Amino acid sequence: MELWQWYYQSPEDNWIEATWAELNQFIQEGTITADTHVTWQGFGYSIPFRWTDAKFFYLYRGSAVVAYTEDELHAAAEEGRITPSTKIWGQMLPAEGIQYDALQIIDLNFSPDIKTFISTRISDMTTILSGSNNSGKSLVLKLLRRDLGASTTFLSCNRFYQMDVLSHAAYNDNFYRQRHQQFVAQLYRQRQNIENNDFNLPELLGRMTNTQRDSLWRICSEMLGEEFSLKQVNPENELSQYYVDVGGKSLGVASSGTRLLLMIVAAFLDENCSIFLVDEPEIGLSPRLQAALAKYLINPELRRASFPHVTHIFIATHSHLFLDRKNMTNNFVVSKNGTQVSVKQVQSINQFHDLQFNMLGNDLEALFLPSAIVIVEGDTDYLYLKKIFQLHFADKRISVVLSRGEGDTKDRLNVIKDSLGDLMKSPYRERIFVLLDQKRSVRERDFTKHGIPPSNIVVLDKNGIEYYYPIEILTGVFACGSDPLSQIRIENDLIKASGIEKTKKQLCEEILSKMSISSTLPIELLSKLLEPIRKLVS
Repeated sequence: MELWQWYYQSPEDNWIEATWAELNQFIQEGTITADTHVTWQGFGYSIPFRWTDAKFFYLYRGSAVVAYTEDELHAAAEEGRITPSTKIWGQMLPAEGIQYDALQIIDLNFSPDIKTFISTRISDMTTILSGSNNSGKSLVLKLLRRDLGASTTFLSCNRFYQMDVLSHAAYNDNFYRQRHQQFVAQLYRQRQNIENNDFNLPELLGRMTNTQRDSLWRICSEMLGEEFSLKQVNPENELSQYYVDVGGKSLGVASSGTRLLLMIVAAFLDENCSIFLVDEPEIGLSPRLQAALAKYLINPELRRASFPHVTHIFIATHSHLFLDRKNMTNNFVVSKNGTQVSVKQVQSINQFHDLQFNMLGNDLEALFLPSAIVIVEGDTDYLYLKKIFQLHFADKRISVVLSRGEGDTKDRLNVIKDSLGDLMKSPYRERIFVLLDQKRSVRERDFTKHGIPPSNIVVLDKNGIEYYYPIEILTGVFACGSDPLSQIRIENDLIKASGIEKTKKQLCEEILSKMSISSTLPIELLSKLLEPIRKLVS
């Protein structure tokens, strides 16, 4: 509306041209009132100035009517006051209006509604939206951009651009308002999901200041490990056009990922905007580049140093690398059920772990990672558990890790942490188990302080894995009737029963050789360890 050609009706019934800013100034000065009729080029009718805060305008029986919400507009259509050919005008529509049947009304309900979501998030630096395909993430971004106004930049998924040499690009004072109005008009008019950006990479580079371009080269060089610079096509001709050099080659022949990275960073250096909305920043970027870019966008200190004018970033992503791990409540999950779109905040470490795991595809084995890790203390514990998992989880990779006492346990945990990251914040946290005898060399708190959940530390009631071998196999080995457990005696490395003695290793090897999927496992071992693992990996 700010760019429309406006007119107001004088007391003498003359129509006087004025800008939108002048109309608001006249209201404040008392030159016109809220009841003064106004119109704009492309309308042909007039409305009281107080109606201009309505969202839509239309004609019914020769008079202008307003609708303050999309629901009101829909209701008018259902009641017959609006037909498919009725022309609709609106704050975010072209000045000449569009037909109702060409208007794309978003008939979804959002929880919370977009304005409420903005009010609760705008004071924070970052908001991360995740969710499955078709959950509504991109639409939420677009509606945020619609309501946040012209001081925003929207980077859609369609960021691929070819370029060779640079050309100067200058924008008028109304550029940001115009592009915002065009964005919203397209949002209401499009019948299919068209992904357009506010500008392309050549335009961005052409309108930057030298200082901004120097910052762009520096940041991208730090991320990519290649030197960026501006060079002339013909160094002997000072009027020769410039091109972007990347590691000795023109950006025009560089990888698409390099151009995509340059596009995002260049957009964020635009000091005319303070709020940025990025749809799937991971597109075209390697995991290493994703992590590097995420650090610049999400790390508060680095972001302030690189983009001090940016007050808030909204990101929609499928990549776990763009989650905010430092402040988990900055992460949200978007889901859609019918016409209801919900945006739910991550509130706990467990919810954060679930979110990460979902973003990894719910299948760690696809990443060549085990579905679960079980830490045990003894050699025979290690061999026995491996056999159980081979039989009962044949289609899953469950790793058994052997620990030989307190010092070795800490080393093993450190190796796991080095591989998977901080266990306190890792999606793997719930998938690491510890199996301990009643008498153990490592205290439970030594595991919990490393990030293992207390519920995943399994302490057996008896001291010795030998008490948890299949009872029918034990009976056969020791020929001791139906209750071999009451007769077993463990003396250091020897297992004795019914006058027969075997070393722990000998007994274990014999048990394993006779085990099958039908072997009876003790209820305690099933309930404390196998069933929890089955629930996780099934």
